[in-house]
Amino acid sequence: EQVTLAFALLALLTLTRNDGAVLTAVLAAHFLFRNRRALPNARLRSRFQPFAIYLLILAPWLVFAWWLFGSPFPFTLTAKIAQAQSGLWDSFAIGFLNWLREWLVAQWLLWLLALIGLGWAMQQRSRLLLIAPWALLYLAAYSLLGVAFYAWYVAPLLPVVALFAGIGVARVAEWVVARTQTRFAFAAIVALVGALLIAIEWRANVAAGMQTPSPKVQVYREAADWLAQNTARASSVDALEVGVIGYYDQRRTLDFVGLVDPQRIPYLRARAFAQGVRRAAADYVIAIPPDDWLPDDAWFTTAYRRVKEIRAPGFYEGRPLVIYQRADSGKSVVENRALNLRFEQVAELGSADLFARSVCGGEILPVALHLRALAPMTENLKFTLQLVGAENRVVTQSDTYFPLHEPAPSFVDHQGVLINLNAPAGTYDLILAMYDVTNGERLSLFDANANDVGDFLSLGQVEIRKC
Repeated sequence: EQVTLAFALLALLTLTRNDGAVLTAVLAAHFLFRNRRALPNARLRSRFQPFAIYLLILAPWLVFAWWLFGSPFPFTLTAKIAQAQSGLWDSFAIGFLNWLREWLVAQWLLWLLALIGLGWAMQQRSRLLLIAPWALLYLAAYSLLGVAFYAWYVAPLLPVVALFAGIGVARVAEWVVARTQTRFAFAAIVALVGALLIAIEWRANVAAGMQTPSPKVQVYREAADWLAQNTARASSVDALEVGVIGYYDQRRTLDFVGLVDPQRIPYLRARAFAQGVRRAAADYVIAIPPDDWLPDDAWFTTAYRRVKEIRAPGFYEGRPLVIYQRADSGKSVVENRALNLRFEQVAELGSADLFARSVCGGEILPVALHLRALAPMTENLKFTLQLVGAENRVVTQSDTYFPLHEPAPSFVDHQGVLINLNAPAGTYDLILAMYDVTNGERLSLFDANANDVGDFLSLGQVEIRKC
């Protein structure tokens, strides 16, 4: 009957996990229903004190979160909904049913005992039954929100199962004692069933590899240590799974699926992960073997260079985690060209940053373009950067699609040209153009006065050296 204390603890639960508000709603409804006759005649304090305590505990966080983040709710919720919308993850409802089917088989004894305990609670009309609507509402809320399913989302429900299973054990033991009149039967039954449940759980843990250090955590920790020792403190790091890495490397963290980087959500929904990486333009990008789309992307191979590989036994069958560095990261701009040009009605090019006028074979020549999209982009537009020699002979070039699904019209696009190892030494013109792949024609360039200035832009000369 410690209602005020209960609601103080509910506030702490809600601060820990927002879905604690579901249990708060269940217990608040029960409190109001049970006291529906007494409350209208009760003093104002006794009617609202539990709810006032709940809100007062939450208030500092709500005010702070709204002020600093613009919302009291973590942005991960939006990201997890977008994951399900992408179709690459099961929705919560489908994932939960698949998980439940497997877990009913693996943990049949636990479920059987829980049903016995639930039956007793229903017979006794116990207040413990209030946990049941909370569990159902929890499942319904996640299903209706349409978040992606992860097995640990089921974790809050397991104490409910364990509670009723514990009651079930006691009821079975009491039944045996009543039938056998054996003095030590209760303790024996509890010990036997407890041992069986622990054995089942231990076997599941061993099968899942939870008794040995995780190869993934080991590799992530090594990657974080390398970043901490070999990169500037202000560097940004982009990866799929950022928890261990972001905790230990102490660098600005971004992620492919928008958990800590809200601007990635449109790319996630469109399954355009490489374009999301392009939009974020982090100083370092970490690729694990499932990220095979990343090193296959034409833009990525010309904008980033491989700097570190990390392997460990049991980590993706010996395949490496690879750390890439953006080609212009840590380099100073040697020339900023103010351009104020327009590629027809597609995009404006405000300026271009050049980071080198001399480059070795096998290296990347980085260029940063300050762009503004004038219209929704289509999939048929490409940039081309070329090094052109005598008689218009192209020595090397890069061709990358214009970034699609761009949430912000103005952005910096980091590009580069990978210089062939066997490229002849000499001085070449660096030119930039945009063309339509459907007809192979370049787009015309217009200056600030709407004058047609041709179909390509010269960014000056670059020397290729033999190094």
